[in-house]
Amino acid sequence: MLTKVRRQAGDTIVEVLICIAVISTVLTGAFIVVSKSNRAIQNSAEHAQAQQRLQGEVESLRAYLATVTTTSGLPGNFCFKGSPVPVAITTTPPNCEVSNGGGATYSLSITPVTGKSDTYECSVSWDAIDGKKVSETYYYQVYPNKS
Repeated sequence: MLTKVRRQAGDTIVEVLICIAVISTVLTGAFIVVSKSNRAIQNSAEHAQAQQRLQGEVESLRAYLATVTTTSGLPGNFCFKGSPVPVAITTTPPNCEVSNGGGATYSLSITPVTGKSDTYECSVSWDAIDGKKVSETYYYQVYPNKS
């Protein structure tokens, strides 16, 4: 009796192609998740830096207002940008923009609120990583000294 001995020495091409397709799908999904996660981290970091810049402007405003008796000389739209006195905002060149060194440029602005004495709108805006214009605004009100 003659019997054929059949040997299986490895995987077929179909099995290899199925494995490659499964691995490719998993790697593509992982890449998408990592990419979205990195974008969210970058957006969060830029937002935190913007809030720090804005908080610095509010603190500069508070310190400045504590040293003056009248605010009549304040420009309509100004910033401090590290200066102890207000700097009127100009657009050419933009003098109230600061960079974080990593790509984002923050535009700072402080404006007295119309109709509300001693109230200031402090804002910062920047272009986010996805190209959208993002802004953060604080309102600061000075309370009269009752001494």
